[in-house]
Amino acid sequence: MNGLNTENSEFLSRTMKNLIERAYDLVGKYTVPRQFDVCTCCCVSREEEYALFHTPLRKMSYELLNAYNQSAKNEEQEADEIRYLLPRLLELVALYQFPHHSEEICLDRVGGVPAS
Repeated sequence: MNGLNTENSEFLSRTMKNLIERAYDLVGKYTVPRQFDVCTCCCVSREEEYALFHTPLRKMSYELLNAYNQSAKNEEQEADEIRYLLPRLLELVALYQFPHHSEEICLDRVGGVPAS
């Protein structure tokens, strides 16, 4: 257990750690999407886009997911992309490292996934 990547994970309760690990387990079947819904013209650099594809999920930095989250995007989000990233996003939120300029919309992309 405790594959949490963050040096601050000792500040999380055992329950929160278990919930985050469960989230990683539940979406473990999802692989890196074929594309990420990001703007590479001016929002996300090519290096950041490369890092999204090649950085293991648990090692994705706050800075990388912050750039991803703040990028221009379509209103409707791809479910597999969000499922893949969700455990790491939740882990960062639990650590009060909100990957967006405004904490109240840091999980906004989740709401963009169409209901199935």
